[in-house]
Amino acid sequence: MDKNTIVGLVLIGAVLIGWGYLTKPTPEQIERSRQMRDSIQLVNQARSVEALRNEQEIKTNQIISEPKAENASNEAQMGSFDVAQTGVNEFYTIENEKLKVIISKRGGRPYSVQLKEFQTFDSLPLYIFNGDTTVFGFTFLAQNAAQPIKTNNLFWEKSASYSTDTAEILKIRLTADNEKYIEYVYSLKKDDYLLDFSVEIVNMANVIRNDYIAFDWSYMIPSTEQSLKWERNRSTVYYKYKAGEIDYLSETSNDNIKLTEKVQWVGFKAHFFNTVIVAKESLNEVQLKSEVLTSNNHVKEMSLNTYIPYSGGAEEKHDFTFYFGPNQFYQLESYNMDFEKMIPLGWGVFRWVNRGIIIPLFNFLNMFIGSYGIIILILTLIIKIVLFPLTFKSYLSTARMKVLKPEIDEINKKYPDRNDAVKKQEATMALYKKAGVSPMGGCLPTLLQMPVLIAMFTFFPSSFELRQEAFLWAVDLSSYDSILNLPFNIPFYGDHVSLFCLLMAITNIIYVKIGDQSAMSSSAMPGMKGMMYMMPVMMLFIFNDYASGLSYYYFLSLLITIGQTMIFRHFVDENKILAQIKANKSKPIKKSNFQKRVEEAARQKGIQPRK
Repeated sequence: MDKNTIVGLVLIGAVLIGWGYLTKPTPEQIERSRQMRDSIQLVNQARSVEALRNEQEIKTNQIISEPKAENASNEAQMGSFDVAQTGVNEFYTIENEKLKVIISKRGGRPYSVQLKEFQTFDSLPLYIFNGDTTVFGFTFLAQNAAQPIKTNNLFWEKSASYSTDTAEILKIRLTADNEKYIEYVYSLKKDDYLLDFSVEIVNMANVIRNDYIAFDWSYMIPSTEQSLKWERNRSTVYYKYKAGEIDYLSETSNDNIKLTEKVQWVGFKAHFFNTVIVAKESLNEVQLKSEVLTSNNHVKEMSLNTYIPYSGGAEEKHDFTFYFGPNQFYQLESYNMDFEKMIPLGWGVFRWVNRGIIIPLFNFLNMFIGSYGIIILILTLIIKIVLFPLTFKSYLSTARMKVLKPEIDEINKKYPDRNDAVKKQEATMALYKKAGVSPMGGCLPTLLQMPVLIAMFTFFPSSFELRQEAFLWAVDLSSYDSILNLPFNIPFYGDHVSLFCLLMAITNIIYVKIGDQSAMSSSAMPGMKGMMYMMPVMMLFIFNDYASGLSYYYFLSLLITIGQTMIFRHFVDENKILAQIKANKSKPIKKSNFQKRVEEAARQKGIQPRK
């Protein structure tokens, strides 16, 4: 080991020791951390008991009244909250033009949330959640209580209910003793999907023993759409860090995560509707979970576990806001909270195409046209017109390659051996260069069109506007358009026949056939022709369960492309193209500046450039 290495190691050690000394916690910080760790451990123990909840808490309008004599042992363990253990359940309703929210006296929690403007696919009232599939409450340790206090299981009393010019307000209270209580304040804004929620903790310093109070919220998402499979594949938990980054759990499998950074909001996103809880301050020590349910009536169960700080002040207040509403892009964007990023529109350039072109154009057309089937038709025509120059350029490149086919075949005959692959490639490229033809001329325009095609692939299944919109035989453009339900299930295909998907596949085969007649021989790649005909069959299986609006769009796009190809054939003269290629061959090959510099450098070194 040389001298420099030894000096370097000594300096690194000194830096590490110094950094550890400067950043070591103070005794106050160590004690605070210990108290927080103990509080969290105690509350987690309480949660492990709550994890046994598999039985439904209550039935709608069920009366729960347990005689004190039969529950004396339980009451002794609840301290100041003995009285709140029993009572008669009641329900309080607050509503506006968009939402109907029912609050349960037991737990003081939102018991159901109905979106009044919408229905399920089978014309039933649509609920974000409903009944005893929810857990919503706080857990903490209390003085003179032998077990943790869970507000979700206790009875709250209504303390106030009134209306203002901007909101409907409901206050319910959980009283410990005299002026010691916890109060929930629900404030439903007029003509909006927002529900403000406040937790006010008053004079509880001698009751609550924790520095942090656990908050638990979970519910089962009811199925509202025709395809339960698509609902499950489009439902998950989103969250936004206080720092601004947005992430989400897996959509296709069970997933959970524990976040140590502060979180601004958490969203329980279903296919077309979601719930978001936004903290005015932040959510700390957040645990999130998404689990697929086996019931045909429910999609997934999603849960949030977090903590709010409690300092023991005379009055403490924590403010939250709930969003209960549709995944409509401009509606979510209007709140300036990045809610719209929960809508899957693709990544990178594909999201930009959807965000900057497709969605504005789609909504502009919707201002004048009532039929979404006609809107999709016009949207397809507009896209095809904009991309027409690229499509025409691609066809011309294909025509040039077709004209060169005899000469390409001669080169293939001249170099049939695999060992001559390099020579064959050089001869082919030399031919292209002399003829002034680029082998990439047809690929580049097609490649430039791909962002639009992929953007549409993500747009249609996520477009809330298409939900329950009928066109022709399709009763819902956001789901599959079954014309025949099969008595059996075909693997990878399904148990129904979607007509738009079938028409798209047939049209695709016709398009491949026309393109095969226009293209060069595929002798150089004998498997390519078979692969081209396999693609429509694969798409038939892939798209059978997709949104019929997407299959309809691709069907229209293929029809228009076929029409364009027929028009190009009529107006493009291949004899003129051949004459132009011959003229290009007779011209001296123009060298690029880069090639000139390379040849000049070679001459200076005495190397003769290749002719």
